[in-house]
Amino acid sequence: MLLRKVLNYYGELGIMGEANHLREPMYKKISDYGIIGNLHSVALIGLDGSIDWLCFPHIDSPSVFGALLDDKKGGSFSISPSDDYDSVAEYLPETNILITKYRTRTGLLQLTDFMPIPFGGEEELEEEQHELYRLVDVINGSISIKCNSGGLRINMERKRVSLSRIFKWYASDFGKTLPERLRFIAPYLYRPEEREFLETHAEKITVDYLDYDWRLNRS
Repeated sequence: MLLRKVLNYYGELGIMGEANHLREPMYKKISDYGIIGNLHSVALIGLDGSIDWLCFPHIDSPSVFGALLDDKKGGSFSISPSDDYDSVAEYLPETNILITKYRTRTGLLQLTDFMPIPFGGEEELEEEQHELYRLVDVINGSISIKCNSGGLRINMERKRVSLSRIFKWYASDFGKTLPERLRFIAPYLYRPEEREFLETHAEKITVDYLDYDWRLNRS
């Protein structure tokens, strides 16, 4: 019921259409978003593969990603080809599984996004596992992928890294120790020198966590 209300509010997205990403606007049209959910919360995902809105684990929880409202402070999580591309998105028939396909000069990439519905009674609500899955497949050819969580700042000279608070809230998902978490992040960085920096100096890096602008959650 909740997901249906949200879909009605934003309009029938269905097949979202196509987008060309030679030049990307700062803010997207609402028609450029697909929506996925698990009956507890929803995520808005653009044709550029960016999660620009997600309150987690519940729809009335603070937002983890809020670039929909503030491109600079809100935060996002994007996955897309490194090169210029065209993209189109649609849902698997009779599901809330969103499929985004990227076409580049060198191949075809498919991004699958979904949030599994947690099962359990009211007494188990707080213990339920809420998750969002992103699956990347190269359908044909060879494609270089960039992944940007919108919450990472690296100062190699001072050996200091600032991370989104999501890496603190869900620390155990990224590794048992801080160096393990930094090395988990390293392969997803776009710049080779930043990847090498995290992998080489993980034990010596000082980490702090970026403050979130909680005003975004006020009505």
